[in-house]
Amino acid sequence: MSKKYFKLDKDLPFINDEKDIITLFERCHQAGVNRVLIRENEINPQFTDLSTGFAGAVIQKFQIYRVELAFVIQNKAGKSIYFNQMTKDKNLLTRFFTSEVEAIKWLER
Repeated sequence: MSKKYFKLDKDLPFINDEKDIITLFERCHQAGVNRVLIRENEINPQFTDLSTGFAGAVIQKFQIYRVELAFVIQNKAGKSIYFNQMTKDKNLLTRFFTSEVEAIKWLER
C-alpha cells in the first residue's frame, strides 16, 4: 500500500514559519501526496496563539494549495477559547484531532 500522507521527518522536523509550509508542500508534491499530519510539538507555538495570525496564514495556505491537514493537539488546556473553537470547525481540508490514531484514520480514508 502506498503512503497516503506526509509527516514531518529528520529533513523537515519543525514548521517555524510560512517558508517552511512552502517547503512542506514541495515535499508533498515530490512524494505524490496531498495530505499532511502535523503534531503540536512540530509547529511554532505561535500557531495556537491566534493573535499572531500564524494559524490563519498556515490554514489559508493549505486551502490555497488544496492540501489536507490533520493537526494533532493532545492537550487543549491552556489554549484560548477562540483557538479551541477553531479546532471544532469541520473544514474540508483542515481537521484538528486529540488523537494521532484518529488523525491517521482520517488521512487514510
